Amino acid sequence: LNSKYTFKQNELKLNELALGFDGYVAMPKEDIDMDLKFDVKQNEFKNFISMIPGVYRDGFDKVQSSGKLTFNGFVKGVYSESTMPGFEVNLAIENGKFKYPDLPSNLNNVMVDLKVNNPDGVPDHTLINLKKLHFDLGSEPFDAKMIIKTPVSDADIDATLKGKINLANISKLVPLDAGTEMTGLLNADVTAKGR
Repeated sequence: LNSKYTFKQNELKLNELALGFDGYVAMPKEDIDMDLKFDVKQNEFKNFISMIPGVYRDGFDKVQSSGKLTFNGFVKGVYSESTMPGFEVNLAIENGKFKYPDLPSNLNNVMVDLKVNNPDGVPDHTLINLKKLHFDLGSEPFDAKMIIKTPVSDADIDATLKGKINLANISKLVPLDAGTEMTGLLNADVTAKGR
């Protein structure tokens, strides 16, 4: 059995996020050979946040939002019992913000620069590089960055996390199901560097 499926100018929609993808998937024997690329079709932050559970719900069409989104990547190589394909995922968000019009709080200044790369499918060659994660939940800023190299054999980590999140403020940002209550305070000032 020798099967090859070629995709050209296809679109996959997940909630409000539409991804274009093309390439091929072939099954010459039991292994699966693939070369697929994907790219977001709309560059609006609102489309991306529709993927967050609890945010995408009735009334989402009224959410006030702005900001630019880049989301793309590829999967290339052979998937089998002993190998996996190489891959790359790039996510960038600039000046993201959103607000449900009937709620008092908002999410502002969302900035993300994330790249996850594995050139050859060897799990230990995966590089996770979160250059920047920033957002303001109401008036409270939150920042993080992280690099992880050789995650399987000897994880090399350089990470920082700083900010406060009052979980009670989530109900002022996103409509919660009836009876749902969130409390607690996350207060982080963490630096980790080493293997």
